[in-house]
This record gives sequence, structure tokens and C-alpha cells, in this order.
Amino acid sequence: MSWVGDILGGMAYELDSQMLQRLQENYRRMSDGVLLELAAKPDDLTEMAQQALRGEMAARKLTVE
Repeated sequence: MSWVGDILGGMAYELDSQMLQRLQENYRRMSDGVLLELAAKPDDLTEMAQQALRGEMAARKLTVE
């Protein structure tokens, strides 16, 4: 029975990594202004979206004032 949990756990991890990758790709396409607007309201985003946004902002050297 534990192998089922292992498989399902692996699937969930794959889905999370795919979702993170999609978020990263979407943020790469956004303008600096849109990223800054999103970053100004981090509580409106999921933890995963916040993580992807922080990464893209760091790559562009953007900061929220």
C-alpha cells in the first residue's frame, strides 16, 4: 500500500514543479511594471506564486519601494 502513496506523492511533486515552471515562464513575459504591481500585494498570491515572483524580480534586480 505504501507504493501507492509514493507514486501519488511523486505525482503531486511533479505537478507542483510544473506549476512553478509555468509561473516562472509567465512572470518572465511580464513587464517590470506589472511585476512591481504584483509584488506590492504579495498576500494576493499563493506561496508558490510569491516564490516565482521573487525569483524573477531578483533576476531583473527589481525591488518594491
